[in-house]
Amino acid sequence: ADFHELREQRTQTDSDILDFSASLDEQELTRDFRFTTMVNPGEHVFPFRHVLLHFFNHQTHHRGQVTTLIKQAGYEPGGTDLMWLPGVEQ
Repeated sequence: ADFHELREQRTQTDSDILDFSASLDEQELTRDFRFTTMVNPGEHVFPFRHVLLHFFNHQTHHRGQVTTLIKQAGYEPGGTDLMWLPGVEQ
């Protein structure tokens, strides 16, 4: 895939994530999330809100991986430590 195609896919994925996030209500955030894995067989149960935190935090991990690959290829990815906290925009 070329950069244009990758950007289109990322834009669509971001849109899907925003739509999914906007669809969540308080009841869904307080429910349990049950799953099994191949690595550690058996049922696992976590609060869904914790799974969501992991989902967003894990994206940070992947952005770091991509940033490293960009630098290894000889390019400067620009600023990557974008900080947002409540009140920062004031």
